Amino acid sequence: MIDTPHPREEASEYRCWPMLDFQSGVDDHLIGITHIIRGIDLQDSAKRQQFVYDYFDWEYPEVIHWGHVQLDDYNVKVSTSTISN
Repeated sequence: MIDTPHPREEASEYRCWPMLDFQSGVDDHLIGITHIIRGIDLQDSAKRQQFVYDYFDWEYPEVIHWGHVQLDDYNVKVSTSTISN
């Protein structure tokens, strides 16, 4: 069971959020995804998607979580939270 609290207090009584994790897991399975690369900030999503895969007895893809990437030549950290246009 996943007990991550909902960010909106008024929704804390519900146990079916967020649907994006359910939808992504089902879509990945249906199109045959074997490997997932995602930001380290999405580890909770991986737990929820693993729950969906376990429930349906599907083989879970290999998941690699990455954090900040250091580009030594430029001394720049690259992440989805620091990249801007």
